[in-house]
Amino acid sequence: MKKLLLLILFGYIAVNISSCSVIMAVQKPEKKDVTIFQEGMPRNMILAEFGPPVSSDINKNGNKEEMWTFDKGESKWWKGLRAVFHTAADVFTLFLWEVVAIPTELALEKNSSTYVVEFDNDNKATKIQCLRK
Repeated sequence: MKKLLLLILFGYIAVNISSCSVIMAVQKPEKKDVTIFQEGMPRNMILAEFGPPVSSDINKNGNKEEMWTFDKGESKWWKGLRAVFHTAADVFTLFLWEVVAIPTELALEKNSSTYVVEFDNDNKATKIQCLRK
């Protein structure tokens, strides 16, 4: 009876956590093109790639200064490769791989960057600072 209960419990846990790492890998954001952060780049090009800034201010020179914080993201092939690997490892280990895969995917989530950009009166980037890569 105990073996049956353990088997049922293991089955329940396996079904509930299976593919968590696969889903986590696939749902990561697409890779951002950070080469857009360069002097002379129009503000609207930066907005198109990174969306609205997290903060916007006027600096002591009277120019607009904005900050973007974003997840750098990953390429489609890398996300797909990890998803395929997690799926194969799940099947091969009867879903025990999730014990390793979920913390690994959580650790890979912390991949953010912060950029501060100063714009002139023509809304072109004049100064770019990368605060965190």
